[in-house]
Amino acid sequence: MFYFNPEVLKTLQEALVLDEVEGQFDPRLLEQDAQRRVAVERKRAETPLHQPPQPKIHLPQHRGDGR
Repeated sequence: MFYFNPEVLKTLQEALVLDEVEGQFDPRLLEQDAQRRVAVERKRAETPLHQPPQPKIHLPQHRGDGR
């Protein structure tokens, strides 16, 4: 259950109405945002939380004096 502060909710509703009145509200943007959120959630679900350690590659240590 979500609780929204009524004042915040009213401000959001007014902003949405203003966007619609001014012609700036584009339902396609809502759709794109929803698709992006779904893609982000899907990727998060597919990514394991614990990454297995990568094998360390041991390079020969050069002493710098030609030996």
